[in-house]
Amino acid sequence: MHPSTDGELLQEYAKERSESAFAELVRRHVDWLYSSAVRQTRDAHLAEDVTQAVFILLAKKAKSFDRNVVLSAWLFRAMRYLAADAMKAKWRRKHHEKELGAIMQAKRDEHAEDWNQIAPAIDAAVAQLRLSDRRAILLRFFDRKSHEEIGRALGISEDAAKMRVSRAVEKLRAILGGRGVVLPTSAIVTALAAHAVMPAPTALGATSVASALGTAASPAVSLSWIKGALLAMSIGKQSAVAIVAVMLLLLGGGVTYKMIGTSRAAPVASTTAPTLRPQPEPVSLPDSLRKLYALGDGEILKRIAPPFLKERMPFMNKMTMGDSLKVSDPNGTSLVFKWMPKDNDPLQVWSFRLGEPDLQFAMWGILDAREGDIDAPEKLMRYRLDGDWVFRPDAKPAARAEALRKLVRDQLGLNVSIQWKRTPMEVITISGTLVPPAGAVQIYSDKMTDGKPGKGEPNRLANLAPLLRLILHKRVVNESTTSAETPLPTCLHTSALMGAMPPQRAAAKIDMILANISRQTGLTLKREVRTVDAWVVREVAGGK
Repeated sequence: MHPSTDGELLQEYAKERSESAFAELVRRHVDWLYSSAVRQTRDAHLAEDVTQAVFILLAKKAKSFDRNVVLSAWLFRAMRYLAADAMKAKWRRKHHEKELGAIMQAKRDEHAEDWNQIAPAIDAAVAQLRLSDRRAILLRFFDRKSHEEIGRALGISEDAAKMRVSRAVEKLRAILGGRGVVLPTSAIVTALAAHAVMPAPTALGATSVASALGTAASPAVSLSWIKGALLAMSIGKQSAVAIVAVMLLLLGGGVTYKMIGTSRAAPVASTTAPTLRPQPEPVSLPDSLRKLYALGDGEILKRIAPPFLKERMPFMNKMTMGDSLKVSDPNGTSLVFKWMPKDNDPLQVWSFRLGEPDLQFAMWGILDAREGDIDAPEKLMRYRLDGDWVFRPDAKPAARAEALRKLVRDQLGLNVSIQWKRTPMEVITISGTLVPPAGAVQIYSDKMTDGKPGKGEPNRLANLAPLLRLILHKRVVNESTTSAETPLPTCLHTSALMGAMPPQRAAAKIDMILANISRQTGLTLKREVRTVDAWVVREVAGGK
């Protein structure tokens, strides 16, 4: 017989006011909640208050849950709201207490350096995942559930649970990459498994039970936090725009954010990019914009040209974290939405750009193009395309490309062809036999700008190609005679991140990176022209 589920314990508490049932819920979740609260507030005492407030809120809402609830997802969301309100209160009081770096590094091991990179961004990154992916991550790494238990909780098979967790981790890696945390999947998994949950203070569980059930004096928790969280969660549940993830990439002076909806790798953030604050909860789209941006039956793509409605500016600023990346010129920005009419909220933000919107950005958003997927003249890719976009993701890529071509021709007077076909393109090739290095392969250009050589992270030769594609923005073909499963630890330095630079300088930097890797591994890495499948974009004299 399986232990009682969270939903069953909640129903037992709601119906019978069973203190033992509630205490068991606290025991199951207090450690990871407290760990997340510490990362959010960077204040151990405040984190205890937030954790207690979450359980008080849970006791108040117990009757509203059914027996199949994935409680960790609800608790995580409540903690985010409560921690945000707690921090606001702290700032208003101007109590600047010491940050808890010691707590974050309490259990140092060979992966502690990874965790130090991940910890400041992990909770915001988890919050950006789709609900199904967020549940998988929380159940696996926060609740410490087995794949079998995750399958039961989500109503799927054990194998399906394994696949969902694996894909969710890949999406999480992409989001972290957009925040400047570039680590292989294996390192993220190891760091989460080792450090995501720390033991809460011994008395916190008992105190939380007593506070939630009203058998002890109230903790130093503002009732306004709880009321605010109840209101915010209610509003968010009804009308939140599902912003999946924000990916950062400098391009021609602008900043592009890519919402990751697949397991594909995302562009790495340039180290010169602005630092993002934790991503807020999804922002609801005003009704006026929702009506204007909706697609009609059979419509694949729509462009909403400036001048924009006045409601768009505050929506954009809320979505881009207010004064962290505040929008000053509404006409110098662009949003891309997915139109998914079968969902409760059919309009979902997919990507946005701060800076001059161009044809390349439109292709990234509408066609989900990856690094090395577009063969086009640089001048054509920089053709300015002001306005927002809405596309239908269930339409075939060729249909979306044709819709984009016609729209650009009819509305902007630019005649182009956009086709997915075989074409000669420059790629990176990996050949030869691996000579295992004494330590980790250091990936850098002319110098290691971020310090001494690092010991690197466990990796495989198979992961070298996608890592290089991620940082060099080119296709990578692995033709090495060495098994792809051969261990190959890697250490990525900030000097290897490309950012925005003239083509000649970029080519020279790529050559240096490849030469450094070749020298350390015995492999041959070089730039070659190969015939591959890609989006080929060309300007034409006339249009259909």
